[in-house]
Amino acid sequence: MKKKLSDYLHLYPGATIKYVNYFGSEPCTGILGGVNANHAWALDDQHGIPFKDITIYLRSLDSMTEEEFNEIKPELSANILTAHRYHASYHDKPWHVLILENRLMTNNLSFNDGMVLLRKHFDLFGLIESGIAIKKH
Repeated sequence: MKKKLSDYLHLYPGATIKYVNYFGSEPCTGILGGVNANHAWALDDQHGIPFKDITIYLRSLDSMTEEEFNEIKPELSANILTAHRYHASYHDKPWHVLILENRLMTNNLSFNDGMVLLRKHFDLFGLIESGIAIKKH
């Protein structure tokens, strides 16, 4: 089944979006303010934006720095924090990225951990790879 932005957009309030303005004359950049059944809107725009006119900017998990991980650490579940003790030091990715990617790929990411990552606008659904989202640097 092909992924559609409309199925995921409501999970990322506050994320940066690129969209065509109401008049269709120029692309705009704004902050996702909300979503309803047919449209989304940016915080600084009063008009509904059709889903087809929106691109969202998300972060890949491997862009998370250790400092960022330490900021969210108090909100994460014990299974992620415990896994830190057993990380492999020979990988080319930081340990916190490896653990989070593993939990995500094995469907073993807790609801709370997922919500923490969604609030930070990390792509948890492969939207960047599928071309629905743009990787934020």
